[in-house]
Amino acid sequence: MTSMAATTSPLDVTGTTGPLRPVSDNPDFDHIVGVFKALADPTRLRLLHLVAQKGCEDVCGLELAEALGVSAPTVTHHMKKLIAMNLVKREQRGKWAYYSVNERLFTCIETLASDIIK
Repeated sequence: MTSMAATTSPLDVTGTTGPLRPVSDNPDFDHIVGVFKALADPTRLRLLHLVAQKGCEDVCGLELAEALGVSAPTVTHHMKKLIAMNLVKREQRGKWAYYSVNERLFTCIETLASDIIK
């Protein structure tokens, strides 16, 4: 006599939610990977946190440099990567760059993280 546990495969992924599908089937998969790569750098994560603290207000690149104790070119380098992933927006005002978060993308990231945790 075979027990129920012995007949159920750990690879049986059918259930109430249906079969699993690879996340790579998501058309935004490459962008999602890029976002997580950008956020994997501690300096970029700190910069993003500082910008997000301002909420709807823009924050000057010089203010970010002073807050982290890094040079303005270092801030520019890291912010370019965050901009490329559409995590932040940049506005030039005279000789200074001002940054703000892209709240729409943050909502998408929050949804993705929630889906992963479920």
